[in-house]
Amino acid sequence: VINIITREANEKWSGSVSLYGKQTDSANGGDGEGISLAAAGPLTDSIDLGVAVESRSRDAIFDKDKIATIQSQNKTNNLQADLGFDINETDRLKLGVLYGTEKGEDIDNGFFGIGTIPLDVKRRLASIDYTTRLGTFDTSIGIVASNSDVEEGTAIWKIKENNVSIDLQGELNKQHYLSYGIQYREEDVDRNDTTVFNEKINATTLFVQDVINVTTASTLTLGLAYDVHSKYDNEASPKINWFTQLSPIVGIKMGYGESYLAPSLREGSSAYVVSAGPTRTYIGNDDLQPETAKTVEAGLTFNQKNSTGSITLFRTEVDNLITTISTVASGFPPVTTSEYNNVNEALLQGVETEWSFYNDSRSKMNLSYTYLDAKNRSGEDKGNQLTDRAQHIAKINYFQKLPFAGLNLDTGVRYLGKQYTDTKNTKQIDAYAVGDIGLSKVLYKDLQLRFGIDNVTNKIMLDEAASELIEEGRSYRLTLSSTF
Repeated sequence: VINIITREANEKWSGSVSLYGKQTDSANGGDGEGISLAAAGPLTDSIDLGVAVESRSRDAIFDKDKIATIQSQNKTNNLQADLGFDINETDRLKLGVLYGTEKGEDIDNGFFGIGTIPLDVKRRLASIDYTTRLGTFDTSIGIVASNSDVEEGTAIWKIKENNVSIDLQGELNKQHYLSYGIQYREEDVDRNDTTVFNEKINATTLFVQDVINVTTASTLTLGLAYDVHSKYDNEASPKINWFTQLSPIVGIKMGYGESYLAPSLREGSSAYVVSAGPTRTYIGNDDLQPETAKTVEAGLTFNQKNSTGSITLFRTEVDNLITTISTVASGFPPVTTSEYNNVNEALLQGVETEWSFYNDSRSKMNLSYTYLDAKNRSGEDKGNQLTDRAQHIAKINYFQKLPFAGLNLDTGVRYLGKQYTDTKNTKQIDAYAVGDIGLSKVLYKDLQLRFGIDNVTNKIMLDEAASELIEEGRSYRLTLSSTF
């Protein structure tokens, strides 16, 4: 995933630059550094340009015996540019390109003949966006074409993806705000080395939504999505939501919705086999079915002078939940195979709440908590908790402008309850909490320096079964950033 975004151009050129360095407390690696730059501005009265550049690197993290990597060495570079044309007051055309590279390395010195598994990725993307106004509706048309060349060990993958979208939204009248459109996506994956794999899928989604102002205090939202897939059955997914502001402080919301999720290309093909290091393999499944769900929720919202919050109860019944089932083969080293499968029936229910407190720009606190009861309701594992889903998740973030030296304090604590890693609920990742803290100061005008300590208590968490690092331990980060 490439997640850099160019700045939107204004009447004058503006931009930002950021540099950071990261040092871990662990002797087993994980140090990193990076730089990012973004700028945008006018070339003429009707033409503008936005550019973004990013480069970051990360050292490998080895296991406790310093034999094999549990997080690979990685270096990523991305370059993106957008050229915009203001055709008239309502019409705008934007052309975009993106080029990215990624190089990595997994190392295992414990088993003869395995050694180093290199990763070399090249990504290219081109986009066209056109916006206009048709009557009272804002209209946008987007086309994105991307392809990637991925070399991982002996595997050579060529991946293509094309997307086309048309979206219209606007007031039908004073009572109705209408949104509707269509999205089309096609994906093509090809491999022809030691393994031969070639498959192509396409999917189309049509959607419409009407937000109805029933009264000055009440809103009814009606929506419908219709999915057409080249490999799976077509599916309609309706939704309905109601919101009423009971008082200036309290509002009530209720809703019902259905959803549809088709397996991705890699998940739905048994010929798709991917190594995730010397001891783990992921494989697809020809018999995998689309996931469908029905959700009911109800809740309250709160809005006061210096605080906002909400509490929501939810219940989701899922058919053919897409997940992975892992099996461990005997031998040395033991190899884990994770195959995509369906859980015939599952139930996810619980409560989520969040609250924000703020005092102008001097301080702010965000609190959130989710309780999730996620159970298998079918087969021999009926009644067991679903894998990789914590029952309790809590987060606290706090920001404070300190009254001395022009310093700003930011802190955060996140808590995850225990979660099972197998369908029999015999293996688990224990509950844990991680805290972060940072101090920042404006050095000169728009130049800011921040020093942060992530994972203050040096909590190291590892999913032993998957040889996956969840929390890498304490690290120190120094960031210098500026806007212009």
